[in-house]
Amino acid sequence: MDFDPPCFASSGTTRRAGARFGYAIISQSGSRTDKTLWSKERAGSKPVISIVRDEWAQARHIARQVAEACAQGVALRDQAVLVRTAEEMRPIEAELNRLGIAYRKVGGSHFFAGVKTALAILSWRENPSDTISGALALQAVPGVDAALAFRVASTLKGRRNLKQLLAGRPPVVRRPSWAAFVDLLGSLDHLPWDRQVPTVCRWLREHGSGDGLDRKMACKLNKRALRHQSRSDFLAAANLQRATSALGPLPKADRLILSTIHSAKGREWTNVYILNAVDGCFPFRLAINREEERRLLFVGMTRAKRHLELIVPKKLRRIGNSVVGLGRTPFISKRILPFFDVKQAGNRVRPRSIAGV
Repeated sequence: MDFDPPCFASSGTTRRAGARFGYAIISQSGSRTDKTLWSKERAGSKPVISIVRDEWAQARHIARQVAEACAQGVALRDQAVLVRTAEEMRPIEAELNRLGIAYRKVGGSHFFAGVKTALAILSWRENPSDTISGALALQAVPGVDAALAFRVASTLKGRRNLKQLLAGRPPVVRRPSWAAFVDLLGSLDHLPWDRQVPTVCRWLREHGSGDGLDRKMACKLNKRALRHQSRSDFLAAANLQRATSALGPLPKADRLILSTIHSAKGREWTNVYILNAVDGCFPFRLAINREEERRLLFVGMTRAKRHLELIVPKKLRRIGNSVVGLGRTPFISKRILPFFDVKQAGNRVRPRSIAGV
């Protein structure tokens, strides 16, 4: 997708003007990799930021936009509503069900996407050779970014050597934080299985890290874990479910796509609507790595081929189990705001029905 000046595509013929918006988002990252964007698409309109009253006004607005796009010849399957976390789908699902608009969820049933840091800690202790899990687990320590985490995990070379890990504390990490993480890993070798998940969740919560592991989410994770006799059995089941749920059922008819941004990677749609483009969702309030959150928003924006719309609610009553209250995502700074059309939306006008849905 190629706007003028912004661009949201990754394949095709180079267009200097189209690359500018991609650079505008990514250039704010201190750990970015230089890249050139490509596009086969002709120039289109600016992306839109729509300001609405709350999450229910947001749901009504998106349903109306989807209906109007269908009336203009854009099929439901060529439109996608993207969210940061699966919990954010509930209002839009309710509105679509009320209107009889068919949709397909991708990633919404994927519980384990929301607890990947806890799973990474358990996986690394179970299999020290799993450097990928080790790198993700290490990012739970304040001050450890992705590059540093991978270097530290790689130096252990698959050994269960906590003394080496403790001695290898990076200078940028405070000694108490590092020691607490090493102690956590050590405790997992001695605790009974029924206490390991609560211990990991409590550590993540107390250190302000993890993927939204509030008490409710931790309780759900522990209940799932206790269905299995051991840590290895649980991790095997979790990995299998993550692999299969990402595929999703094959669509039987024309349906709107509801997807988490993680599950949308590698796919594109004509029209894309991103929910809750606010501080607290982008970046997620409990995210470990702010730069990863910036890249995630960029990934969501680059899924659009023709029309991109980000929705900014003035108020969100609940997301998961927390209240957020709000400003536009800081990743869209005042410097790049002129690249967008900013509109007030979300009035009480009901979307018209879609014939044949």
